[in-house]
Amino acid sequence: MPLTGIGSRSKNGPGTVVAGDAIVWYGKFGLAAIVAVAIAFQICNFHVVRCSDPAVLKRIGIDPALAGGVAPTTVTDVVGFLAILGQSTRCSMTSCNTF
Repeated sequence: MPLTGIGSRSKNGPGTVVAGDAIVWYGKFGLAAIVAVAIAFQICNFHVVRCSDPAVLKRIGIDPALAGGVAPTTVTDVVGFLAILGQSTRCSMTSCNTF
């Protein structure tokens, strides 16, 4: 099996499961879409940050072994939080009344 197939399933799987739970529990498809997109974005963001982390930390003069756990976790948490808040705000300001 090609690695791209495995990667796409690992990115879409958690978002699909949580979106399905949102539909079952709340019956709102808008909420499910927001959660699914935010989780997929968060997983992609995590992979980008974790891959570029050593090079960025080395360039600014910080030992990647010391800050390799704290810096990427902080960045992915902040970006994920802003992703879900940004999407819900955009959805509540537009005609997305299913939220």
